[in-house]
Amino acid sequence: MKSAHVGLAAFETRAGEAARTLLHNQGYDGGRGLTLTSVSSIVNTSEVLPILRAAGIAGQPVRQGLDFLTGAVPEHSRPRPKGGRGEHTRFIAFGLAGLLSHPRFFHHTGVAETAAWCVGWLEDHQVDHGWPEVLGLDDTSLHQTALVVHRLAELRDALHDFGPGSSYPARWRSPACWSASNR
Repeated sequence: MKSAHVGLAAFETRAGEAARTLLHNQGYDGGRGLTLTSVSSIVNTSEVLPILRAAGIAGQPVRQGLDFLTGAVPEHSRPRPKGGRGEHTRFIAFGLAGLLSHPRFFHHTGVAETAAWCVGWLEDHQVDHGWPEVLGLDDTSLHQTALVVHRLAELRDALHDFGPGSSYPARWRSPACWSASNR
C-alpha cells in the first residue's frame, strides 16, 4: 500500500509541474500548440484541458481554452479553400473532448452550443457505420469512429449527470440525436 501512495504522490508532483508549464505557455488566443511556440490547435488544446483538471486547475485558463475551442472547432473544420484547416473528423472528436473536459464549465458561453454543433456535424457526416478520416472518403476510419463514439458516450453521460432539469440545446432532448452513438 505504501508503494501505491508513493506512486500517487509522484503522479501529483508530475501533473502539477506539467500543469505549471502549460499554464505559463498558453497562447494569446487561449489555446495551446504542439510545442511551446506553435500556433494553437483544437487537438493540442483539448489534450491540455484534462491535464489542468487533473492538477486541480480551473478558472480563467480553462475558460480561455474553452473560448478558443468554441471559436476554433467550426472555423478549423471548414474546407481549406474556405479558410479552414480541412474537414477532418478528428477536429470534431477532439473538440468535443476538450469541451467536455471540465463539466462544471459546460454552461460557459458557447460551450454547449459548440458541442451541439459538433453533434450536428457528426450526424451529417457519418458514412456507413462510422466516420471517415477526412470528409469525401467513403471508407470508415476505425480510429476516428472510436474517437467519435467515445466522445458521444462522454457527452451522453455528462448530460445524464446534469439531470433532466438542466438547460441545454433542445435537439439533445430527442432520441434521434443519439442514433449515431447507438448504432
